[in-house]
Amino acid sequence: MSLNRENVTWQSPVDEKWYQGFFAYDQYGDDHEWDVDYDMGRFNWASGPHDSSVLAVASWTGCNPGQRRTVAATDSEAVRLDQMFQEFIKLRPGAIRPCY
Repeated sequence: MSLNRENVTWQSPVDEKWYQGFFAYDQYGDDHEWDVDYDMGRFNWASGPHDSSVLAVASWTGCNPGQRRTVAATDSEAVRLDQMFQEFIKLRPGAIRPCY
């Protein structure tokens, strides 16, 4: 089963480990899959650090999200994603699923 959800896998420029994050969203209509507005500035689920992108992707055990973006450590967006991950940990410490 699939359930489209915006997500990203990235390599941290700080520790060179891999992370997976699903963006927060608000549902505005009856279709729980497509009637959503994403908040690309925060996560509602995240996992890391992982030794590879494959392990980061495998940490998600929910429905197939349909697609994902991959961001390299050299991309400036990786710094922003690291910051979002740290904010996620502060706000939802029990929600993180570390896999070492």
